[in-house]
Amino acid sequence: MKKKFMLVPMVALLALGLTACGTKDSQGKEFKASLAKSSVMMDSDYTATAKLKTNKNATYTIENSKGNEIQGERKIKTGKADIELKKTGKYTIVAKSDNGHVTKNLPLTVKPYEVTLNKATNSVGPLQFVIKSIKYQEMTKTKEPNNDALFNMDNYASLNKHYYQVVINYEVRNNGEQPVDVQSTSWTPTDDNGTEYQDDGSADSYFYDTVVGGSKIAPKQHRAGSIYMISNNKFSVNNLKFNVSEIWANDDDKIGDGGVAQLN
Repeated sequence: MKKKFMLVPMVALLALGLTACGTKDSQGKEFKASLAKSSVMMDSDYTATAKLKTNKNATYTIENSKGNEIQGERKIKTGKADIELKKTGKYTIVAKSDNGHVTKNLPLTVKPYEVTLNKATNSVGPLQFVIKSIKYQEMTKTKEPNNDALFNMDNYASLNKHYYQVVINYEVRNNGEQPVDVQSTSWTPTDDNGTEYQDDGSADSYFYDTVVGGSKIAPKQHRAGSIYMISNNKFSVNNLKFNVSEIWANDDDKIGDGGVAQLN
């Protein structure tokens, strides 16, 4: 009976010892790995940065949502690493102790750049624009257009397989005393490179506006809508501007000069 009594604790201690060894790095320290955030957002340059913290001299790899490795093993000498990702989606950061005994799988989601502003531009005549939100996306071209912005694009065939889209949710306000005819009054967005986007523009500078073409905007009223800016090239609108045409109440009555509206 004594032999059996002694054997059980010894087996248990041995198992515990093996388990403990399997959770530690080469220095005998418990292996820890964590991300500062499990979800990060891209910036306006289409880059997302995730901060990884581990034991010193650990390594990590990156897998996509299908479990395929998209970045090979990299060493983290200091125990801290900034991981840059260029595409939205779901990933797994696979961190491993320096002795290879412990692996930690850390899920990570990369979201598109989206910012809420609620900022107004200066007025051009009676018109003023309020930018509600801006969202940047890298898009994949479909065989046929699949939304109003693309259906109205003359140069859809010229779009690359991967192109870039910025959606601006906004209001246009008529602060004047007369209605504004949005069929004869126009405004076009300009990106940070000074490129003016046109509703009949090329695949490098096209835009679609859900406000344009509707009924008149009554005095002291506003209309909400969205602008879709589309280009084969990366672009940003951190300093968004609108080039506003002459402002008309109807085809014959001009009520304001054109100008440039930009965020204050």
